[in-house]
Amino acid sequence: MGGFILLIYIYFITCIIGLYKNKDEAEENIFLKLIGYFMIGAFVIPIKKIILPIGFIIHLIVYKAEVNRDIKRKSALFGFILIIYITISPTMRQLPYEKSEEIPISSTMIQSLNLKDDLERVKAEFDIKDILKLDWFNVEYLNNGEIRKIRIALCGKKYGENVLYYISYDKDVNENNYLVRRSKYIFSEEYIESAVECDRVFETIHLIQTKKPLREFDDYEISVSNQDEYSYDEKTTTFLIDKDNNIRELTKDDIDVTGIEIIINGISYNGMSVNTYSPTQERVGRVKFIIEN
Repeated sequence: MGGFILLIYIYFITCIIGLYKNKDEAEENIFLKLIGYFMIGAFVIPIKKIILPIGFIIHLIVYKAEVNRDIKRKSALFGFILIIYITISPTMRQLPYEKSEEIPISSTMIQSLNLKDDLERVKAEFDIKDILKLDWFNVEYLNNGEIRKIRIALCGKKYGENVLYYISYDKDVNENNYLVRRSKYIFSEEYIESAVECDRVFETIHLIQTKKPLREFDDYEISVSNQDEYSYDEKTTTFLIDKDNNIRELTKDDIDVTGIEIIINGISYNGMSVNTYSPTQERVGRVKFIIEN
């Protein structure tokens, strides 16, 4: 940001000095007048995505300079060019990092969803060679296994900058496809270091994606959090998935168990919300898995 502001100052000073040296006639306070014309040219009014050059238009209509007309008009024009550059520059800097594609989903049923294969297709389409870190993971599905929504956010690198890959599926919007969007994003290096690698999660999730809490619920959701330490809770059954993908139930005697936490929630709809007239959700069943890493 500091370099960008410095570039603006250099542009401004270079324009004014260059115009001043090319004046046609001597004129009192011409240097200050050029600055004024520059500022008038830089005055715009943005309306939605359209930039109206109000200052430059007023200059053309109202200000009829008789002396040094050419450099004054150029000064106003340079001011307008500067404000346009400042307006579109952030968007231009984002363009190399932005990409959006639809990618087929392996299955719209949780029982046969293959997230590992789906991730490989994303990597191939976006030419991803670096390690991806998991920022967000949530899958919602109906009691019969039909997937309602998938929301996955992955941290990666592109052209040496941090980017976010946002993978979404909505059964009411997408037809057998993910929508995958890449955009430049700001992450702290500490956060990226602490985030878990997504490959381990995607390689393991198939082992548990058909597991459910002990009783039946209306809907279910699977969510993933970063590193967590196991603590015994008699109301929640917790399993450990070891490095060989063996699964065993953890007890109160297990200590110093840490890993990636996956939670499967059962959701019941109880009555109607008085605010939205839609079913209210209550997460009343839960089973946890900890992936050893």
